[in-house]
Amino acid sequence: MTQSAVSHALGRLREIFEDELFLRRPFGVEPTQRARALAPRVETIVRLTRETLTEADAFDPRQVRASFA
Repeated sequence: MTQSAVSHALGRLREIFEDELFLRRPFGVEPTQRARALAPRVETIVRLTRETLTEADAFDPRQVRASFA
């Protein structure tokens, strides 16, 4: 993603959560308390999505028992 795309996405998330989420600091950025609280849920969503996408069985037409009209 480009810096611009990340910036726009972060802006939308800030509106949704009504929080800055990240604050600029001399050494970079720091998550707000709200961002820290959301982190475990976001990690769970990412993990479940990854598992869902990688565990999907490959399509094997020899195993299909359906009739298509």
